[in-house]
Amino acid sequence: MTGKFFYIVPVFFALVIYCYGQNPVDQPEMPSMYKVSVDPFSGADSVIWHSSTDGLVDYYAVCYSIVTNPNQPYILSEPIDSIYPPDTIYVNHATVSDQHSVGYSVIAVNVIDENNVVQSVYDYPDSTVYAAAVFDSCKATATVSWNIYNKWKGQVGSYRIYQTENGLNPQVIGIINVENMTTFEAGSLPVNTEVGFFVETIHKDGIRTTRSNMASVYTAMLKIPGYINGHSANPNSDNSIMLDFEIDPGTELSVYKLLRSTSVNGIYDTIDQFSWYDQRILYTDMQANTSVVYYYQLLAVNNCNMEIKKSNIINNIVLSGENEEVTNQLIWNPVEDWAGETERYVLYRRNLGSSGQIDSILLSGTDLSFTDDVSGFFTDNNAYSATFCYRIKAVEANNPYTQNSSEYSNEFCIDVTPGIKLPNAFIPNNRSGENSLFRPVFQFQPADYKLVIYNRWGNKVWEGNGPWDGLSNNSYVPEGVYGYELQIYYPDNTVTRTGYVTVIYR
Repeated sequence: MTGKFFYIVPVFFALVIYCYGQNPVDQPEMPSMYKVSVDPFSGADSVIWHSSTDGLVDYYAVCYSIVTNPNQPYILSEPIDSIYPPDTIYVNHATVSDQHSVGYSVIAVNVIDENNVVQSVYDYPDSTVYAAAVFDSCKATATVSWNIYNKWKGQVGSYRIYQTENGLNPQVIGIINVENMTTFEAGSLPVNTEVGFFVETIHKDGIRTTRSNMASVYTAMLKIPGYINGHSANPNSDNSIMLDFEIDPGTELSVYKLLRSTSVNGIYDTIDQFSWYDQRILYTDMQANTSVVYYYQLLAVNNCNMEIKKSNIINNIVLSGENEEVTNQLIWNPVEDWAGETERYVLYRRNLGSSGQIDSILLSGTDLSFTDDVSGFFTDNNAYSATFCYRIKAVEANNPYTQNSSEYSNEFCIDVTPGIKLPNAFIPNNRSGENSLFRPVFQFQPADYKLVIYNRWGNKVWEGNGPWDGLSNNSYVPEGVYGYELQIYYPDNTVTRTGYVTVIYR
């Protein structure tokens, strides 16, 4: 049972209990304080102690002091209530522990007779942990600070910082294992919401814990976007790059910065800052070069000109390759940082010399190279086009914010030059007929060709669109070295070869 102290022994009104030290006879032991804690939700303070010597305690006087600075001595405590054994818990609802730290001590009182009241030795009070929070609307963060529980100095094992929204569902948002680190910055706060914080101090014994008051802030600020999703960076025919971003439609911010780098982990430069009010941002980078890989990131800026939310990084795909005989080796860079993941690549091939049909080749997995064998496009009897143009399409899967994205590379064209072989010597008068003609050998038959032969002085000695038999004006040319020029005609281009051939007689 509890009651106000001045109602305990009304006949002993002349007796005074002091919450400071005495040492008379029949003195009870000083109660051992277990802990003082605040209920962050009700705001009440709880004082818990261990009982004193049996038989010498008539009641416990709970003393209260205002702690204006936890690091300075306390002012003299005053008794505020009394508790009768075996109770060792006191709850104070009329407290100001939500304004500053307050102190509690408990004194065991032995009433010997009407003239003698003996109390236990007084100890400095245990202080409540007072937490305060300051909201920074520019950073959308709150800084929580608190004092060390005075009786546990040097014995604090850790702190747990809790966060609630509108007083519900407290969640641990931070753990600090350093006693003297008594501040914590909470980020990613919900906007326009009553957000509360309280601190739980844990003793090194791992058993005793004490809580602070609830420190609350109201997060009055413009709503930041929940996401900024970078979709794609597609090349345009004028060598520019079209960027596609999508923004959480619930945001109240409208200023954005666009950053660019030539390395995914490199230095990003701001290339533009602009206002935008739609959910979809389409931006053309006119200073780009589609043969260079660029990495882009979009940042939302708040009213304090602080970068408050970032998108994922998007980059363009640069396709390149080389030709060897009738195979085209293609390579490209990956899409680095989609919000989802790259599901597959699709290769598009266009044969410029035929009907212009575009073929779609589904590549296996997410490989970044492909060898295209184009021999099937050629026959010995048909003219053909030697130019093939390619594009890569990347396809996203599992985007957590919006629909999946897709992105195209630049168009890369390769001129396929068919295999052309010419002998370096021949025997015009060879009776067996073997190697008696100088003629080109084609891997694939062209529409037509012209062969011109020159002597060592650069004079034309023969011209035709078939094999040369060594004759010039119906006579065999002298033995020696002759130059040649071969022009091969295809429907959409002409290939020229030059070189030397040696004429030998037997």
